[in-house]
Amino acid sequence: MLKQFNGTSHHVQGVDISGKHCFACHWEATPDGQINPKFHSGTAKKSSRRSHGAVDLVIWKDGARPAAYKDGISAVAFRPSAIGQVSERTQVAQVTRHCLGCHSDGSNAIQPFAGDGNTPLVYAWDGQSVASRYSEKGVTTWGKYSTAKSNGKMRVTKALSGHGNAAATRGGWSPVTGYDEAIPIRWGGPGAKNVECFDCHNSHGSSVPGVTSSYKTFDGTYNGAILKETTAGKAGYRMTYRPSANPDKGSKNPYNAGAGLCFDCHETAQAGAKPWGYASTFGASKPVMGYKDSPHFGPGDKGSTSRYANRESRTDVVSSHLKAGTFLNYSAEGRINGLCTPCHDPHGVSRTLGDKMPYAVPLLKGAWLTSPYREDGPPATLAGKGAFAKRDAGANRGEAWEKGDFSLTNREANANFGIGGAGTPREPMAGMKYFIDKNTFGEKGRITEDADTFGGLCLKCHAKEKSGGSAKSDKIHRAVKGWGNNKEHSFPCSKCHQPHNSGLPRLMQTNCFVSGPAGLRENSGISWTPDRKGEGPPPARESKQSDSTSKNKKSGKGEMVGCHVKQFGGSSAAMPGGDNGQWKEKMKW
Repeated sequence: MLKQFNGTSHHVQGVDISGKHCFACHWEATPDGQINPKFHSGTAKKSSRRSHGAVDLVIWKDGARPAAYKDGISAVAFRPSAIGQVSERTQVAQVTRHCLGCHSDGSNAIQPFAGDGNTPLVYAWDGQSVASRYSEKGVTTWGKYSTAKSNGKMRVTKALSGHGNAAATRGGWSPVTGYDEAIPIRWGGPGAKNVECFDCHNSHGSSVPGVTSSYKTFDGTYNGAILKETTAGKAGYRMTYRPSANPDKGSKNPYNAGAGLCFDCHETAQAGAKPWGYASTFGASKPVMGYKDSPHFGPGDKGSTSRYANRESRTDVVSSHLKAGTFLNYSAEGRINGLCTPCHDPHGVSRTLGDKMPYAVPLLKGAWLTSPYREDGPPATLAGKGAFAKRDAGANRGEAWEKGDFSLTNREANANFGIGGAGTPREPMAGMKYFIDKNTFGEKGRITEDADTFGGLCLKCHAKEKSGGSAKSDKIHRAVKGWGNNKEHSFPCSKCHQPHNSGLPRLMQTNCFVSGPAGLRENSGISWTPDRKGEGPPPARESKQSDSTSKNKKSGKGEMVGCHVKQFGGSSAAMPGGDNGQWKEKMKW
């Protein structure tokens, strides 16, 4: 016990530990720091009425320690021997009742440990009690839109307290359709078990090294939160465990123990080497990971890369919140620091978000609209020019290839969308899957949320005022709803970006700005790139040639900018390197 109190993170701070401090939490102690034989089952067990090895814990109420022991009201008995047994979840839930006695609204101002001037709110990021989040019973739909072409997220419920109300927070994804259609439930539901305080935290203290909290603790470090570690034979545990970490800054996913605890729990099926498993302890049937996530957010398969055969190259990590390409020097407080908790609160959604609480799932510290769009994807195959006659009966496909407009119809004959036409773009290519506002919500449909609602969490670090210039990245961000006056796009952050990591730069999940290859004149007619607002030649694509060479060279097919995707290459179906038209290659912005 003293070893825990002498750890790097612990209860009782700023004063030497003594027996008097035990009285705040234990019925086994007296106010002067002596053993109370009425409750102690250790050295005083012969005279104790409780010789069964239980720990008698105090439940504070309304800012006061109760004077009398009342089982289930002012006291709970926790039996460590139940760890790993059938009754484990019932027993660790008793510890949660004890913890929330102090970490509740009625005890916000208490100073339970003599000489330690801290209150339970001292490290609360929102100035609210843990119980206000963990005990919240509200639920919401994960998605906020349901149309004939939106994805299936609105049919999935999320609890505002995902760990404290596990049965009501559901999740999963399909290896065949991702989130696009009906989503199979892999965690949550009637068989789900709550994550309790004692699952993630030690009671007295912890010696887990490194960065373990997103807040600075009493000694000026980020080594707080009393994270879980166990020793075989102690407190009922049969294993020695310490949260994993990846300190290798040269790796694609460096992370600290504060995130390692989350990874270990979300990705371990059976308790054994670790204190719990998502299946054996909490009732999930699959790892608690998103469709766009890889194990430990490192290189490897995601649901979205396994779904398409030509996405194998995206199993590497090109961008990640665990390893920022450039530190945001205008938001020093927004450093991720190899943790999950800068963005997520494991205790639940804060009521300080008010009417935006339904947008803070799963367990977010700010508002975020999960993408309502189905997933953009490549066609299964790309036909080359040689596959079609110049003027064949199949809607002039050979000519369409020549023009770089392979929508299976002759562009000049299309009254709705041709050179000088006033209509709207058609599908750019047979088999191409893209989902924007128009084909998700209808011709004039848009999301209704403002930026503070669909991206409030993002804006805490990625300030809007930093995206209003004339640079290419600034122009691209005019596709964000409210940040530009666009004919086609009015997107939330989640349309283009995925939150954890990506095989594309800048956490992109779809690639819409690419330089056109040989054989591509326009994507589907008039190009709607940021630099083009009407008729006339498209802008020259980025080139490795010098500026003077580019300026003097007449515009041609190889220099055109494709609006959304590269469609053709040379005279065959694939670009050099067999990249199927390079639909997923990045633009240099």
